[in-house]
Amino acid sequence: MRRFLRALGKPYNLLRLAAAGALLALALMVAAFLLPGPVPLILFMSLGQGLGTLSFVAYLVVIALELRRAGVLSPKDSGDDGVGADDRERASAERGGDPEGAGRGDAP
Repeated sequence: MRRFLRALGKPYNLLRLAAAGALLALALMVAAFLLPGPVPLILFMSLGQGLGTLSFVAYLVVIALELRRAGVLSPKDSGDDGVGADDRERASAERGGDPEGAGRGDAP
């Protein structure tokens, strides 16, 4: 996957590819209605749906790359509580090194 993304260069190129794929998928689905018959309908709708789904996945990849670049989505995030590792370490340091918050409020 990384090799594919490097070949595309910038995420903007992948976004262009996703947009072109979505337009082509839409054209295939419209062609299914313009050319009546069961075989063209099934063929064009199937190809259009597949291409449209791939375009949507490419768009989601661009969003994930941009969120990672902006620092919102970090590869260091390991918890499932929505708090990043840096936030957990900072909170632990503020509590005096108590990673789970145990004993908090027990001492006067």
